[in-house]
Amino acid sequence: MEPDGEERLRRRSRQFAASVAVLVVVLAAGMGASMLSAVYGPPRDAPARTILYALYWTPAVLYLWGLAAIAVAFRDVAQGALFVPAVERGLRHLGWSLILGGAANLAVVQLLHGATLPRGFADGRTQIFAGFGFDPAYLVLVLVGASILLVSRLIRIGAEYRERSRLLEAELDEFL
Repeated sequence: MEPDGEERLRRRSRQFAASVAVLVVVLAAGMGASMLSAVYGPPRDAPARTILYALYWTPAVLYLWGLAAIAVAFRDVAQGALFVPAVERGLRHLGWSLILGGAANLAVVQLLHGATLPRGFADGRTQIFAGFGFDPAYLVLVLVGASILLVSRLIRIGAEYRERSRLLEAELDEFL
């Protein structure tokens, strides 16, 4: 692989890791503000709101774990870490976060489907990001798509290195 392509991949990996880190901070701040609004809302509704908001945010917390794992994997790649351990760990954590986040999302929908919500209740996820109809699952899908594109590039680079190694080994065998 040309050195220029490797540097470009490292730069993109660094940019991706930084972008994900910023989004994780923004989402975590939104979750925190939502939970604070539940806790410090009308005293008689505070316990119910806190529980409901916690249920609403549970899948998002799991998705954030996966995003953070992928960000760490790409940060490691940008710093020159070995491809296989960094990407394998990131993808494993991402996979588990998506499985657990999806299961939690299904459970929350089922738990809250028949729940009687307090008068004037606002969805804890959209309260902070009002007007956007924001659901962290969509952001995760976009970022997973972007990370898959980067992983495909990493796999191609790994294959190029393997082929180069095979050719060098064959050449070395000729000398022996």
